[in-house]
Amino acid sequence: MIGGVRGGAAQQVGGTARFMGPAQYEKTVATLKKKESQLKAAKKALTEHKRMMTVAFFSPEGYKAAVAKQQSLEKKVATLTKDVADLKRLLTVA
Repeated sequence: MIGGVRGGAAQQVGGTARFMGPAQYEKTVATLKKKESQLKAAKKALTEHKRMMTVAFFSPEGYKAAVAKQQSLEKKVATLTKDVADLKRLLTVA
């Protein structure tokens, strides 16, 4: 045990994934399906919002609100994409 602390975050996640029980595995699969569904809906909402922004005329206040909503949707898509990737990686280790 060189360096003081045994194992790192990657080993911790990998270690718990290898010993995942059937109930935890099913729960993780259900969470993955839910997150994938949310990601699909968020991507659709983002593309619809972008399409709407290209054809609509906004007041300065309305444009500012629309841009804020677009940034919020982009952040949500990025977060869900990361979550889905993490869950898929966790399940492939198991």
